[in-house]
Amino acid sequence: MMRQGQNKKSRLQDAAKDVIHERGYERTRITDIAERAGVDAGSVYYYFKTKESFGTAVIDSLAKHYSALLEQAGLQPGPRKRINAFIQMVMDKRVLLAQHGCPVGGLCSELRKTAETVDLAQRASEVFREILDWLERQLRELGKAKDARILAEHVLCVLQGAALLAHSFDNPRHLQTQGRRLQRLILNL
Repeated sequence: MMRQGQNKKSRLQDAAKDVIHERGYERTRITDIAERAGVDAGSVYYYFKTKESFGTAVIDSLAKHYSALLEQAGLQPGPRKRINAFIQMVMDKRVLLAQHGCPVGGLCSELRKTAETVDLAQRASEVFREILDWLERQLRELGKAKDARILAEHVLCVLQGAALLAHSFDNPRHLQTQGRRLQRLILNL
């Protein structure tokens, strides 16, 4: 059973992830996070001393989330099905991605703009590195060792580009269309 303090910290972390995804890191105030979590703003500092500590918690949460997605996709038999399962998981989030953009891509982009948050940006980019490494392993298993990294980057670039367009035009169709094209590409490798 979760203790009360752990529950509050978890609620704050989840709220921070959601609010930062919706509003961006810079525009999010600690009071916004406290309000979303249903926690008194004064007690927030007991769990998170700075806004940067919220940023770190959000990045850790995103890393766990994407690791779980990759693990789930990894249950599929064979690398083609695993890659296509991952692409499908992204397409399944197309409405949320159209509304708020990619939580990792948006965070990396925003954090890289100021010197104060560049360390957080580097940490956030590790989520993409994990995805790229996973995709590369799948593509190597498909016999594409020579081009595995380039193909992995292509898959992630298409998904990120489609997420950006979906968000820019508030139209999830971009992710659906490009995701299906990627799935056909993977089936033909």
